[in-house]
Amino acid sequence: MVTNKKSGQASVKRLQRCRVTSSTAVLVLLWRRQLCALAHSLRAEGDPDFITFSAIHSESDHFPVGVDRSHSAADALQRKDAERRALEQRWYSAALIAARNLLEKYT
Repeated sequence: MVTNKKSGQASVKRLQRCRVTSSTAVLVLLWRRQLCALAHSLRAEGDPDFITFSAIHSESDHFPVGVDRSHSAADALQRKDAERRALEQRWYSAALIAARNLLEKYT
């Protein structure tokens, strides 16, 4: 249940700045982090649209990012990057639909 809809609306409006770009990584991996945190703050983890991003988060939290990438071997990064791209393609449509649904609910 959403306990603070006004706070949720403000948070989701910030997410409206996320634009669909040619890189699905920007959409899928950025939104999954932000929306999982938002679901928790709204106590809306059971919302099917937030569950989409929770599932994406579960499947992608092992990918090396930031400083972790500098500690990985080049061949390992190539394998992980290929795996990440496949995950992004698999979840792209569902993530876009879920994000639009959340914007409709909270804006």
